[in-house]
Formats: sequence, C-alpha cells, structure tokens
Amino acid sequence: MSFDKVSGPPMAVALRAQISRIISAVVLLFVLGLAGCVSVPPVRRGDANTSTELASHVSFLAQPALGGRKPRTRGSRLARQYIESRFKACGLIPWMRARDYELPFGFGRNVVGVLPGSDPTLKNEIVLFSAHYDHLGKDNRGRICPGAADNASGVAALLEIAKQISASEQKPKRSIAFAAFDCEEQMLFGSLAFSCRADVTNARIVAVVNIDILGRDFLDVVTNTVFVAGTEAYPGLPEQVCRFGTNAGIRVLPVSSDLVGARSDHASFEFLEVPCLFFSSGIYRDYHQPGDTPDKLHFNDIEHSAKVVLETVNAFANEPIPRRRTDADVYDVGELRVVATVMSEVGRHPDEAGVKKEDLEAFRKLEEEAETLLKSGRYDRRAREQLIIDATGVLVPYLMPREEIGKGKATERQRDELKRGMQYLAYCYLTYPREILDGSRKLVAQIVQHRPGLFRGMPKFEYEAYHIADDDISVASVGDTRSLHVLINRLNITLEVKPSKWLVNSFSGGLSATLDRMDCEGSQEQIADYCLLCWRSVGTNDSRSAAVKKVCQAVGGMETGLGFKASIQRRVERGGFKDEIDWITKCIQSPNPELAMEALTATKDSHDERIAATISKVIIDRTARPDVRAAAIGLALELRGKASLTAMCEVLDDSSPSWKIEYDWLFNKAYPFSNRTPIRVLQPFIEKFLHDQAKAAKTIGRLAHDGLKKACRKDFWNDAVRWRKWVGSHAG
Repeated sequence: MSFDKVSGPPMAVALRAQISRIISAVVLLFVLGLAGCVSVPPVRRGDANTSTELASHVSFLAQPALGGRKPRTRGSRLARQYIESRFKACGLIPWMRARDYELPFGFGRNVVGVLPGSDPTLKNEIVLFSAHYDHLGKDNRGRICPGAADNASGVAALLEIAKQISASEQKPKRSIAFAAFDCEEQMLFGSLAFSCRADVTNARIVAVVNIDILGRDFLDVVTNTVFVAGTEAYPGLPEQVCRFGTNAGIRVLPVSSDLVGARSDHASFEFLEVPCLFFSSGIYRDYHQPGDTPDKLHFNDIEHSAKVVLETVNAFANEPIPRRRTDADVYDVGELRVVATVMSEVGRHPDEAGVKKEDLEAFRKLEEEAETLLKSGRYDRRAREQLIIDATGVLVPYLMPREEIGKGKATERQRDELKRGMQYLAYCYLTYPREILDGSRKLVAQIVQHRPGLFRGMPKFEYEAYHIADDDISVASVGDTRSLHVLINRLNITLEVKPSKWLVNSFSGGLSATLDRMDCEGSQEQIADYCLLCWRSVGTNDSRSAAVKKVCQAVGGMETGLGFKASIQRRVERGGFKDEIDWITKCIQSPNPELAMEALTATKDSHDERIAATISKVIIDRTARPDVRAAAIGLALELRGKASLTAMCEVLDDSSPSWKIEYDWLFNKAYPFSNRTPIRVLQPFIEKFLHDQAKAAKTIGRLAHDGLKKACRKDFWNDAVRWRKWVGSHAG
C-alpha cells in the first residue's frame, strides 16, 4: 500500500465538506422535527443511504438538548435509550444473563447487546466491538460540548455496522458483542469496570475492535485517513486492514498501540493478549470544545471508515484469529513511514493545523528522524523509544485539550513541564503498560465494589509497579574499583476515601511515576554490601525484592538463592561478624559514602545501642562526607539517645555544607545513563531539584543546633558547654 497522501484536489475536498454539512443540517432538522423537544426518534425502516443514517445518529446524539452526554445526566439517559432502541431493532440480546442491555456500575451505565454466532463451536467465542457514548457535558464556562466527532461518530458507526451484520443473510460464526461504553472520558472507567466483571473475565473474548472519533482530519490537515492501532503484534494483520481501506476508498495508517497510548477503551482489554484494535481519525483543533459539532464531520469519511471496521469485525468473527508474534523485540518499520507521512502533511499545511512557527522545525526534524531510521535499517528498542518520546514532545501541545494547557496562556516553563511530563508518562507506558492497566483495573474494581461517595468511604487502595530493565543495570570495573548504576521506574496508584465529622468524605490519592536510582562505587565487597542493604530495605515487598535481587545477581559475590534474610546471614558468617547489627555498623563507618548512607537507612527502626554508638562516631568524624554525617544527625533525632545528642554538641561549630551538588552521580562525566530517555526527559527537573537542595543545604553545625533544639526543647545557641551540661543531666 502507498503511504502517500490520498486526497482529491482542493475543490473536491471543499465540495465534499460542503455536502457533508448540508446532509448533517438537513438530517438534524428532520430528527428534531420527529423528536419534538427531546424524545428518541423511532427506528427508520427501508433502505436509507448509509451517510444519511450516520448523520441521523450523530445529529441526535450531538444535539444541544442532550447537553453533551455527561454521565448520570438526562442527556446520557436519552443517548442510552436511543442506542438500546437500535440494538433491539437489530435483534441483539443482552450480555450473558443480564435482564436488559444496560449494565450499571455505580457511576454510569454501559450498554451491551450481543449477536449470537451461527457456528456450533465458534459461537462461544466473542468479538467485542465498542465505542463510548459519553462526553464532557459542559466546559468551565457553561458551554455545551456536543462531542459530534468524540464520539457520536463512533457510536453512529457502531449502530450502522450492527444493523448491517444483523441484517445479513450470512450470520457471523462467532458471537459479536456490541458495547457502548460510558465514562470513557473519566480515565476509561466504564470499559475498565466492564473488564472487571466475572462474566467478562470468564468469557472467551478473542478480539476487540474499538472506535473513537471518526470523520475529522487529524490536526485538520491529514485528510481521507483513518488510523488503526494494535495490529503491530500480529503478522499480516496491518496489510489486511490496509487492503480493507483500499477497497473502501480511504487511507488506513497503522500505528503501534504504545505510540497511541491508553487513549481509548481498547486499552482496558489488552490484558487479554488478543488483538485489540483501535480505529480513529485522530485529534482535531476543537477537540473537547463546544465547536465539535455535526456540521464539521465528513460523513463520507465516516462511511468509508465504517466499511473498513465492518470488514475487520467480520474477519475476526469468521476467520482464524491471527496469532501473536513471539519475537517481542522486532518492530514494524511501517510506523516510521506513518510518522514521516503525517509529519510531512502537517508541515505542508502548518497554518491549517495551527502549528506555531517556532514549532514547525520540530515537526520537520521528527519527519527527518523517521526517514533516517528507515534508511538505516536499524530500528531497535532504543531507537523506537527515542522516536516515540520525540513524537510525544512535538505533538503534546496539539493533542492535549486546550483546557489542560491553560487555553494557550501557559508560560514557556509550564509548557515545557507539561511536555516533559507527558514524555515521561509515554516512557512509562512503553516500559510497563501491563502494570499500568493492571493497577487501573484493580482500582476500578475496588471503586465499583465499595462505591465511595459523599457519605460512603472506601478502604485505602495502593498499587505499585517497581521495574528494573536488564539494560538499566550497569556494572563496570576499572582495576580494583567497581561501579554500579541502576535506573528504577516506579509507578504508584493510590486512592483513599476517609469519613469526616461533617459527614462528607474526603478524597485523596492519584497516580505518580517516579525515577529512582541505585549508585555506588567501591570494592567488590562494598558493592555487594550495598546491594544486600538495598535488598534488605525492600525485602517484604515482593515486586521490589525481585527487582533488587536481579541487581544483586548482576553484581555477583553474594548468595541470593535463599532470599535476602539467608543471603545476609551468609554474609555475616563469611565476614566473621557477631550478628547482622555488627555487619551494619561496619557499613555505617565505611569510607564509601553510598554504602554508609544505605546502612544508615537500614537502621532507621533499630534501637540497638551499638547503632546509637556508631551514629555518634559518624557525627563527630569530620573526615566523613558531610551528607553522611547529616543523615546520621537525622537518625540521631529519631533515637534521641544521650550519646548521639552529645555528639551533636561537639559539631556546633562545623561550617561544612551538609550537601553539595557534585555528590550526585548525574553530574559525573562517567555516569553511564546520561543519554537514557528518562534521564534526558527529566534532567531539567532533577537538576533544578538538586540545585535547590544544594542552595537550601544547612551547615552541619546548623543541623546539629536545630536538632538539639527540637530534641531538648531548649535553645543555648552555639554554646556547646551548656548543651553538653543539659544533655548530660536530662537525656536518657
């Protein structure tokens, strides 16, 4: 298939748009005339033109009287009634043992109808075909956001395809479940809730096809095009869907699922490891705005896209399901052609796409990057990761709804923070998509179970994904010195709903992605001890323990087969230490600052006198690195023993800064991960944080004074004699 631009001359394009607007306007008047104020029009009988039928569906769903189809509103209810009436006319039956098409989940209602398969064996297998029917309601200025493209267009295609398949004399071999999901705009809540149902997880779903936004041009310039995501892991499937597009008269551009991200309901079912395809014409300039009205849709494009989707659904329903490719590290260079093609077309029409002059060069560079990779033939994981992160950075300002970027009033710094934040999220989705979706499904399952609200609480939900890739572990040797560097990606999802004395519950929580690091340089023994201490600190957390254990195995020099407790015991025995505390105190006093810091962290909950004595020695040791001494002072404040408080009295005159920016490995030329994606993306944030930390760092003397003041609730300033006297007579 050719990936060149496929469109008619400007006059033909303009004529097509004008015809689409006329059809939409006429059908809108017709529907409103039938509906009176707001009633569901009856199902049409006879052979109506497909474009006219599509326009009829869109015009009803996107009419102002439905108020933007926000979940749990009158407009949402009317949209459901409309969809249900069409499902009934198609002869669809409710999902599994449900009494009707509506499947409530507490915060909204999904609508699902099933066309049973005709094959005695294959009818138990299900092709799930979906489009979300909800939208935003009104914007923050009270204006209705009708959501004609997003996603009345997808629902229209869903209904027309259901009509055509159910009316066909040749019934599909497999069953087809037609799903109109609610609450998609609320982080895919409706489809996630559906995916958590026992009758869904136990069903034999063999493929998923999802539609979200049809009939608009990507960035208002990529014409006569529908994108499909999710074909990349199935050999032959991209070519097959592209052929469907050629036959239907519309260009199909395959893109990878992780290039698109979890942007629509197909993502809720990727855990099934079956084909999950997402069809969309892409984002446009008035996305999530009041201007997303039926008159802007190209209904011929919707009709042609619907033909492609119909053929795809029929193929899944009647033909063998393609097998997933096992070579996970092989990437389709076809997506490079798609990126180059799209960037080229946007670059040729920057004004229509709304691309700012200062951003145009970035679009051209992204096109060149894709072309260069095509010519080189080297398209591995790292090159692909780089391309996706670069594409995210270029497109974020144009793909995000305007209300999320300050309606164009955001400062340059805010825009840069948004761009880099979205790039890091894209990196996280590339790194652990399954973990993100697994955490989201578990959160939604708990919310659906407890249904928290203004007067109803919910147990705290916590989910963490802790990931260390094999090539994010670097172990190097120079002579007798070894260096260890590790990048750790951590995802956290939390939600807590607490009761309040005012009856109204308080909500707290969110999703966060964090980049952690492990860095240590020293002898083989010091590196091994450092790793054991890291393993000890995460030992009760299975996912963290497994990740850090992998680091220990890469370093070598320790026994890891029996778990962290047994491995530490072997280290104690081999080193001739009395017990674990004896080993840790040796690590605390190590001249290796990374090892000493990790050992101090490991003793946070210990009240052993040997720990207190060791901490006291570190505090007064002016040859030790100041950040280690500062950490010892912090630990001393938790223990509040006489020995450690007395040690703090001895350093009140120490003017050494407690932290310097050069202590961080990021500023070391030998740091091996300087060019890695998360470091490059987050480097401005990391550097700002480190500079602020260095700027705010107190001296060792000031830390000691503030610590004594807090512990003793007295203030003798820098008078060490008076402090020693008071501590000696009052501290326990």
